Amino acid sequence: MLLAEANDTAAIQALRQAGRDIGSVLAMCVNLLNPSVIVLGGRLTRAGEHVIAGVQQWQILNLLTEKPATMSEVVKSKFLS
Repeated sequence: MLLAEANDTAAIQALRQAGRDIGSVLAMCVNLLNPSVIVLGGRLTRAGEHVIAGVQQWQILNLLTEKPATMSEVVKSKFLS
């Protein structure tokens, strides 16, 4: 995380990929449950906005292919972060 904060390209790419990997699993959950909000918390959010951006990136890609009923909002938990 410190490397990403220092704008290290490889660290940022790794965090974004982690977000996309998490996003691929969340996309299946969204298609199944159709939540209006997805709240990410704990260590995941401590990894920074790059992980959340990766999750959102996957969700947008999934919207283009899977066409869920709505797009869930991805937010950072205000508790336990």
